[in-house]
Amino acid sequence: MAERGIDIEAHRARQLTAQMCQEADLILAMDEAQRIHIGQRHPLTRGKLFRLGEVARVDIPDPYRMGRPAFEHALQLIAAGAQAWAERIRKLS
Repeated sequence: MAERGIDIEAHRARQLTAQMCQEADLILAMDEAQRIHIGQRHPLTRGKLFRLGEVARVDIPDPYRMGRPAFEHALQLIAAGAQAWAERIRKLS
């Protein structure tokens, strides 16, 4: 991320809570299994829970404990998914 000029030093992962689900307008999961799991655990996500790669119909694999190429591939998919969602949201404005 530093190579992209993004400082993630202060970022910390957190467990998804019911309050987060209630307050969110949009929730993006990395893959279909995660989307299903979140939906089952948090019914308040109905209608606002999608995959980040939904537009391209792709899951984003978890690169944890894999080499740099896996992280770079996941980052490419994340960037493409974020761009697609940004365009979709802009059209709603």
